[in-house]
Amino acid sequence: MNRSINEKICELRKARSLTQEKLGSLLGVSSQAVSKWEKGESLPDIMIIPTLCEVLGITADALLEVPESVQKNDCMCNLKEYARKVGEIRASFESLQACSVVSSDHKGSAQISDTGIRINNTRGYGIIISGKDMLTKIANTPASSIKRICNIINDDNVMKVFAALDFEKPKSELDISNDTGLAINEIQPILFKLLKANICECRDDEKYVFGLNSYVIFATLAGIYLDSPDGRKDIYSISRNYMAK
Repeated sequence: MNRSINEKICELRKARSLTQEKLGSLLGVSSQAVSKWEKGESLPDIMIIPTLCEVLGITADALLEVPESVQKNDCMCNLKEYARKVGEIRASFESLQACSVVSSDHKGSAQISDTGIRINNTRGYGIIISGKDMLTKIANTPASSIKRICNIINDDNVMKVFAALDFEKPKSELDISNDTGLAINEIQPILFKLLKANICECRDDEKYVFGLNSYVIFATLAGIYLDSPDGRKDIYSISRNYMAK
């Protein structure tokens, strides 16, 4: 059963831990106006719909109940046309970024429930752990796996080499040496270690790119970063919305 606009506004406001006063302040209206929206006594002015949707993290189509088939057809036609112009990879990444919820005040936020975790910085989603099963699996990660990853990245020179690598631009040992300031004989054993862990790959031309397990390192570093002073600044608020199972 489709929810009404007033139900959506109320539900999304609470999910973001916003009071009616705070939402009204962000939109330049009174808390009484927000209250009337949520009671179904009135509707938001069409001019503030874009800002309202940005604050609540919902598209205008979804808020106003434009049929999904219309949304999908229009979206896919536009995306295909854009992909022809800029390339499929770039279009895919940009479409994902465009769908990310960006906090309206340009600060990050975090939401934690018993079924998942979502953390977004100033650009959009940073970390999403969806589902209680995944939370349980992560919480029960063997200490040996944690130690193995930490042993790999707990080295300044390893991190210099890791930071010099790229997903799409292959780099030679000389390129990495120039980027890091390390000698080639220092780089080679590090690259071997990263190759062995599938964190980087060596192409036929003897140039290196990130490997499949580089995503594991990025995920680990993201968690570590969030515990740093800069990371804590990037996460503006914590809301714990414990939902029914």
